[in-house]
Amino acid sequence: MRSDTLLYIRACAMTLLLAACVSGDPIDAPEPQPQRIDMPISITIPASDALTRAPGDPGLSTSLMLPRLVYLYLIYNLSTDGTGTDIVEKYNYVLTPEKWVKETYSGSLRAEDDEVWRYTGNLSISIPETRYNGRVYAAVSYAPLTVSNDSPTTEQEVKDLTFDVSTTELQQHLGDLYSTPYNYLGTGTKYYGTIANFASKVPSVDLMLYHVAAKVDVIWNVADGVQPGNRITQVAATGLKQRACYLFRPTENEWTTDDDGTHYDSYFATDPGTQWLGRHPFYVIPWQYPAGHVNGEGKMDVSVRFRTNNQHTAGYGYTVTYRNDLAAQKALHPDMLIFVPWLRGQVNFTTDIPTAGSPGMTIDVQ
Repeated sequence: MRSDTLLYIRACAMTLLLAACVSGDPIDAPEPQPQRIDMPISITIPASDALTRAPGDPGLSTSLMLPRLVYLYLIYNLSTDGTGTDIVEKYNYVLTPEKWVKETYSGSLRAEDDEVWRYTGNLSISIPETRYNGRVYAAVSYAPLTVSNDSPTTEQEVKDLTFDVSTTELQQHLGDLYSTPYNYLGTGTKYYGTIANFASKVPSVDLMLYHVAAKVDVIWNVADGVQPGNRITQVAATGLKQRACYLFRPTENEWTTDDDGTHYDSYFATDPGTQWLGRHPFYVIPWQYPAGHVNGEGKMDVSVRFRTNNQHTAGYGYTVTYRNDLAAQKALHPDMLIFVPWLRGQVNFTTDIPTAGSPGMTIDVQ
């Protein structure tokens, strides 16, 4: 009898315990997560030299490759008045080359009626169902990028992202890197990557991305009278910026003491068709001398070395400095504060090409 009583008491205790577990609040339960929806992203890059950027984005020439990687940064706020803490989310995707389609641009940016490449593959990011004040920063590249901060937590940290031109692949494909300039307003008063309909049920964003590297368009001509003994065998852009290059602030790089010790060269070997008359674009990170520099604040120098058949020692050649006064250009073209410059200049050799050790020359280019 006593045994039956103990069994009954234990059964009642278990019933009460189970009831408490069911009716009480769970211990350490995770907070409900907000519902999320997919927002489609449309990205476009220039396809021709006609794109109306000041003084002109070089576009995607036949020597460039279509990007195969995309880096997206979404910044949004969960408070209705925008006073809450911004949330940053990063998305990386591999692009399908066949999904790039060439078309005529029609939209609100200044590329109206210009040819562009638009990515038509499925590209989207997951966003909370309730959100406010959305902005997207985007970059596309052919070569992989390693940025300075893999987990930015504020919009300013996204704007300040830098990368090093540290791999041969990136050096060779620097012209295939595009991004959304942080200070481009488009036709409005806000950053052009702001999502106007972000709080609606069907948000989307359509972005035009622009070159991160400046184009140095080198043209050379060896006069007929000096051609037999003066063949250009190699053209090189030397001493190029390599460290801490801005991804979303491409016109705000400065040459620092670190750059004095860490830089790289880019080479172009001529052939029989270009040894006397030729043209080659070098894509380089744009930069300018800081205040107080001996070469002048706001100026950008790119050294271009011409090596001839008479110069057999590596590194020898005649150097021409392409100098761009960015400060002056910005005064004439306010858009230069946003878009990278396009430096074009022709070097005419009308006498024997000087040998190494000559003082070289400087040409001012636009």
